[in-house]
Amino acid sequence: MLVRDPSHLYERHGRQLLVTGVQFDGQQQLFALGAAIAHDTSQLCTIAAEAAARYLVGAGLGHLLAPSAWARTLTDIDPELQLADTQANLPVPCVHIHLRQRPHGAEAELAWLGDHPRSCLLLWHSSSGVADAVALGGAVAQLVLDASLGLQPLPAVVAINLQDPLNPQHSSEAPAQRLGDNLPDQPWWPTVEQACREAWPTEAAGTLVRGADGAVTVRLAPASHSSQHFVLPSEFLTVPPLAVWHSHPSGGTTLSAADAAWSVHDPKARPVQLVLASSASAIADFRVYYYSALAGRWLSEAP
Repeated sequence: MLVRDPSHLYERHGRQLLVTGVQFDGQQQLFALGAAIAHDTSQLCTIAAEAAARYLVGAGLGHLLAPSAWARTLTDIDPELQLADTQANLPVPCVHIHLRQRPHGAEAELAWLGDHPRSCLLLWHSSSGVADAVALGGAVAQLVLDASLGLQPLPAVVAINLQDPLNPQHSSEAPAQRLGDNLPDQPWWPTVEQACREAWPTEAAGTLVRGADGAVTVRLAPASHSSQHFVLPSEFLTVPPLAVWHSHPSGGTTLSAADAAWSVHDPKARPVQLVLASSASAIADFRVYYYSALAGRWLSEAP
């Protein structure tokens, strides 16, 4: 493991050491961290990716993979930065960051790989101006720094709406691909629960679709498609679903090999998977899975 010279550390990155609880050991932990940054071709995300990288390198990040010409200039900020040419050359732990432009602004996915894998989705509700792009990059870097230095846990979802300056980290617009933790309180939950009870001991399956009014409705797969492994008719995918759900009559919530291999026509557009541990009388447990293109696998908020 590379270790920074303490004199260089205090000279170049001393501002981190002013934070209570960070000190030298925390800065060394940041120097051991790897980051892989990817983005789409939009101007918003290209600028945001570079801004995030510059903030992280300036704070003392030790290893970086970024498939852009500007990555080579980051050693001007920190000569000790280690640039990787492949993901295999990044250390563990490592955070993968992927920025994508969306109709509401942008979306940044953080997939944290290591002993405690976790993920975060940053929803950025704003315009595509340069100033907003730099602010987005700063917000991404702040999430990484807070989590790596133990200042704040990595949240599952962060929604930032710059059109509401008095309360920017609250958005009245529901996240397009996030279900939340209070599923049994949702108005559509009894419909899903009843379908699972009626199908037991075989699997029940269907989709959740958000309408133009924002309400979520349940679509049930025909009984012939609710066998050992769920199969959805092609017409179920003509409207992009909020989530695909299915039950596990065996009582577990872990994705099977068949579940993990499942995808829609466009692998980049995999919806959320909701796995329900069902019995003859009720749903005993559930788990929500999100597909990370960066990690190349399904990730869950549960350990």
